[in-house]
Amino acid sequence: MSHFADSKPRIDMFKLDGDLRDAYVELLGAQFAVDRIQSRYSAEIVAKNGGSFLLRRSISAATAISAYFREVEKHIPGVEGPRFA
Repeated sequence: MSHFADSKPRIDMFKLDGDLRDAYVELLGAQFAVDRIQSRYSAEIVAKNGGSFLLRRSISAATAISAYFREVEKHIPGVEGPRFA
Protein backbone atom coordinates (compact mmCIF):
# COMPACT_ATOMS: atom_id res chain seq x y z
CA MET A 1 0.00 0.00 0.00
CA SER A 2 1.29 3.42 -0.91
CA HIS A 3 2.27 5.94 1.74
CA PHE A 4 -0.04 8.46 0.04
CA ALA A 5 -3.10 6.19 0.04
CA ASP A 6 -3.99 7.01 3.64
CA SER A 7 -2.90 10.64 3.69
CA LYS A 8 -5.34 13.52 3.71
CA PRO A 9 -5.78 15.62 0.57
CA ARG A 10 -3.40 18.55 0.38
CA ILE A 11 -5.03 21.91 1.01
CA ASP A 12 -3.79 25.18 -0.43
CA MET A 13 -4.24 27.23 2.73
CA PHE A 14 -3.64 30.54 0.94
CA LYS A 15 -6.36 29.72 -1.60
CA LEU A 16 -8.75 28.61 1.15
CA ASP A 17 -8.08 31.80 3.12
CA GLY A 18 -8.68 33.93 0.04
CA ASP A 19 -11.88 32.07 -0.81
CA LEU A 20 -13.17 32.50 2.74
CA ARG A 21 -12.35 36.22 2.70
CA ASP A 22 -14.14 36.63 -0.65
CA ALA A 23 -17.18 34.77 0.65
CA TYR A 24 -17.19 36.86 3.82
CA VAL A 25 -17.22 40.12 1.84
CA GLU A 26 -20.05 38.86 -0.37
CA LEU A 27 -22.04 37.61 2.63
CA LEU A 28 -21.53 40.93 4.40
CA GLY A 29 -22.95 42.70 1.34
CA ALA A 30 -25.95 40.37 1.38
CA GLN A 31 -26.43 41.01 5.08
CA PHE A 32 -26.43 44.78 4.51
CA ALA A 33 -29.00 44.36 1.72
CA VAL A 34 -31.25 42.30 4.01
CA ASP A 35 -30.80 44.81 6.86
CA ARG A 36 -31.91 47.58 4.48
CA ILE A 37 -35.03 45.61 3.50
CA GLN A 38 -35.78 44.81 7.17
CA SER A 39 -35.52 48.47 8.12
CA ARG A 40 -38.01 49.50 5.43
CA TYR A 41 -40.55 46.67 5.35
CA SER A 42 -42.07 44.15 7.71
CA ALA A 43 -41.70 40.45 6.94
CA GLU A 44 -45.44 40.32 6.26
CA ILE A 45 -45.25 43.13 3.67
CA VAL A 46 -42.29 41.47 1.95
CA ALA A 47 -44.07 38.09 1.89
CA LYS A 48 -47.31 39.55 0.52
CA ASN A 49 -45.84 41.97 -2.01
CA GLY A 50 -42.44 40.57 -2.98
CA GLY A 51 -42.19 38.46 -6.08
CA SER A 52 -42.85 34.83 -5.19
CA PHE A 53 -40.09 33.47 -7.45
CA LEU A 54 -37.47 35.88 -6.13
CA LEU A 55 -38.47 35.32 -2.52
CA ARG A 56 -38.31 31.54 -2.88
CA ARG A 57 -34.89 31.73 -4.55
CA SER A 58 -33.60 34.10 -1.84
CA ILE A 59 -34.90 31.85 0.94
CA SER A 60 -33.38 28.80 -0.74
CA ALA A 61 -29.99 30.49 -1.05
CA ALA A 62 -30.04 31.71 2.56
CA THR A 63 -31.06 28.25 3.79
CA ALA A 64 -28.27 26.54 1.85
CA ILE A 65 -25.66 29.01 3.14
CA SER A 66 -26.86 28.60 6.71
CA ALA A 67 -26.85 24.80 6.47
CA TYR A 68 -23.31 24.73 5.06
CA PHE A 69 -21.85 27.01 7.73
CA ARG A 70 -23.67 25.17 10.53
CA GLU A 71 -21.99 21.98 9.27
CA VAL A 72 -18.60 23.73 9.16
CA GLU A 73 -19.19 25.08 12.67
CA LYS A 74 -19.58 21.51 13.98
CA HIS A 75 -15.99 20.81 12.93
CA ILE A 76 -14.34 23.88 14.48
CA PRO A 77 -12.17 22.60 17.34
CA GLY A 78 -13.43 23.63 20.76
CA VAL A 79 -16.85 24.79 19.54
CA GLU A 80 -19.87 23.02 20.97
CA GLY A 81 -23.30 24.00 19.70
CA PRO A 82 -24.22 27.18 17.85
CA ARG A 83 -21.70 29.84 18.72
CA PHE A 84 -22.28 32.61 16.21
CA ALA A 85 -25.93 33.58 16.16
